[in-house]
Amino acid sequence: KDTDQLGGRRSILISGVDNLRAAPEDTLMDPMLIFAQNLPAFVQNQASIPQDAAKSLLEPSPQKTENAPAAAQTEKRVQVVVKSAANEKEDIKVSVLESATIKDVKEAVASQLGRPSILPTCRIVRKVGNGFVPFVDSENLGVRRRLLIEGVDNLKVPEVSSPSLTRAEALSMQKELLAGFLNSTWQREFEEIKRKTLTKKHQLIDKLLKTTSS
Repeated sequence: KDTDQLGGRRSILISGVDNLRAAPEDTLMDPMLIFAQNLPAFVQNQASIPQDAAKSLLEPSPQKTENAPAAAQTEKRVQVVVKSAANEKEDIKVSVLESATIKDVKEAVASQLGRPSILPTCRIVRKVGNGFVPFVDSENLGVRRRLLIEGVDNLKVPEVSSPSLTRAEALSMQKELLAGFLNSTWQREFEEIKRKTLTKKHQLIDKLLKTTSS
């Protein structure tokens, strides 16, 4: 009987199985697939619960790769000095990924200058004899940390003027914000938003509990 204890038996017979050859590992069924196949039909058809909620029941939680080296998870950034081919006294320093391409460097320069319009015309070049030869945009940066650029009139980063705000003005703004938050109309509307949000969450949770328990 199924309820009999194995005891000291180490060799037993079985019937009702055509062969006992072990299946290859890649043909074994995924436990999540087995779970999905046995879900109630109305959950499978997503008729009773939202699609996102049904999908979350079928997908396993992502596993943390604790043993993965930190270097593989966060790619190193490097600093590149880009000088003007017309005037090497002008330069700009940009930070890019170690795996960056020449195009990535150009985009970093345009971004730091705040001038995306230079991208179609500027070129990263190398000096050959008395002239310059452009790099191909798709070429990897590699070990290069100093480059020349053409097609940019200057590499001066625009100064960003910070707005001046006195302590008295800052305190006055804080008082105005506090008064607005304490306003009864604002508080009433805020509480209504919270109530509606919580109601929707509770309704979804109740529906999920009912479908999984039935």
